[in-house]
Amino acid sequence: MPPIPCNSLNTKTYHYYTFHFLVFSSLDLYLLLLFAAFEVCISLYLRLSPAVTLS
Repeated sequence: MPPIPCNSLNTKTYHYYTFHFLVFSSLDLYLLLLFAAFEVCISLYLRLSPAVTLS
């Protein structure tokens, strides 16, 4: 990537939007992983809870 002078408004907004896109995409990925782990915990709990209640 060629060096671009950062004093132009266009580059500042470009860097701003790429930064926010990276932050929000990583946040989405983190939330997706958290939700997947939550689903796994719920399925494990539901799979183990009948054995707990039967015994």
